[in-house]
Amino acid sequence: MAHVKSRAITDVFYKKASQTLYVFFSDHTAYAYHGVPEYVYNELLEAESKGVYFNLNIRTAYQYDEY
Repeated sequence: MAHVKSRAITDVFYKKASQTLYVFFSDHTAYAYHGVPEYVYNELLEAESKGVYFNLNIRTAYQYDEY
């Protein structure tokens, strides 16, 4: 699990085998995004603004479940 510096996102976790990205938010909600390539996870970690990257590249691009 990686703790990230963001107002909206607190932690992210990536399961490489299933390509599942878990995103934990500051409002205590969490979602599992399915079929996320590893490079997207890495770009999220490296993004200056995690929230902006998430909104543009993950939020509506992948199927998800509330976790």
